Amino acid sequence: MGRYNPSKYLEVFYRWLPSQGSVFGAIMPFMVATLAVNVVLLVLKSEFKTKVGLPLSAHSIFGFLLSFLLVMRTTMAYQRYMEGYAAMSLMVRSARTATREILVAGSSGSDASVARCVRYIKAYLFVATKHLRSEALELEEVPDGLLTARETNYLAPRSRRSLLIIGWLAIEVEALHSMSAISDMHRLHLLNHLQALTDAFMGATRARAMFIPFPFAQVFIVSLTLYCFSLPIVLIPIFGRWSVALTAFACFVIFGTAEVARRLESAFEQYSGFEPIPLDLIITAAFDDID
Repeated sequence: MGRYNPSKYLEVFYRWLPSQGSVFGAIMPFMVATLAVNVVLLVLKSEFKTKVGLPLSAHSIFGFLLSFLLVMRTTMAYQRYMEGYAAMSLMVRSARTATREILVAGSSGSDASVARCVRYIKAYLFVATKHLRSEALELEEVPDGLLTARETNYLAPRSRRSLLIIGWLAIEVEALHSMSAISDMHRLHLLNHLQALTDAFMGATRARAMFIPFPFAQVFIVSLTLYCFSLPIVLIPIFGRWSVALTAFACFVIFGTAEVARRLESAFEQYSGFEPIPLDLIITAAFDDID
């Protein structure tokens, strides 16, 4: 995530690089294209005496309608962001609770099985992170002691690796129960935690896979583009050369808001200097708690 200190108000004014979490680099091509239209229209008006103008009231109504689309777009994106964050919270919370119960309930004669359960829980979190980022599972990237080479090679070509690990955990839980290392009550509790891990994984996968409906995306993008590219036609008769600055600021706000919504919607993606949901920080903290 693009981390910053909210108490330092002026910090946002000098962080414009993509590596610093700014969206300025992503929206720059759209701003340049819009400003190019503005400059061309200024030249046509000043050098060739071409009439440039649109009724301000009509364009204002267009902007009023676009504001509703922007609000709806950002609301939908934030809801998906919160759904993904809630799924990750459930995933980590269930992993911590399951580990604690296994360690407390396991008897001294089941140390090997208990150790495998703890290892599989950490492997589940690691593999789930890879899945949510659409990354391949490579043997050299697996932390030491988390998965054996055989387990990694078995999981690598599978598409739902985390669910397979939950299956391995369920087998270990049943093995602990069969050797009377855990009670019936602890068995039911652990199976409930495994179900919670499954639900969390499916919820995070759903939040990653869902996109806004194409009809809405089409209406939103076409409306946004037409509004921004027609803005110079309205501003030039009123502000002349100052319309360039006003157009640039308007495009920064509109295209920037749309880009923020797009990044929130893709909550598990990694951007330069920005990660909507900091998976690495969350998983590292969970590993520390489990250890």
